[in-house]
Amino acid sequence: AVSLIRNNGEIFAVPHPHKATGYRAKNSETRIQNLGSSTTYKVNFVAPSGPDSVAASNGKPLVPYNANAARSSLPVKFPNEAIKGVRFCAARNVSQWDIGRQKYSRQFVSTNKNDFVQHSGLPVGFTNQGIMSAQTKWVHWKQKQG
Repeated sequence: AVSLIRNNGEIFAVPHPHKATGYRAKNSETRIQNLGSSTTYKVNFVAPSGPDSVAASNGKPLVPYNANAARSSLPVKFPNEAIKGVRFCAARNVSQWDIGRQKYSRQFVSTNKNDFVQHSGLPVGFTNQGIMSAQTKWVHWKQKQG
């Protein structure tokens, strides 16, 4: 080693300079930058032609963008469409019948929502003083009961 370098508690050795051999050598066959930009593959390559080749699609004429063109639209998804690459894409072992107790629509209604109900205007009879006095008497009597 030419020298040692200490970095973050680690010790690294700096090797002696030596002649590059193998694929690192300047005259190596694999060093393309020394051979130039043309290779045997590039020289002998022939682009495929025909209606089914990818190269044929590159020869399409350029046309202005059309927002209503079929290739500009999003793919169409259908409900219960088969999922590509999945063996069992539909739900399996799903019962048509709901077994168990029925769902109660007011199961998770809080006490706050029960006590403070929003009314659009006053309910029927709240403008009548006789009905309101009877209602107030009954509420007070229930409060005294405990």
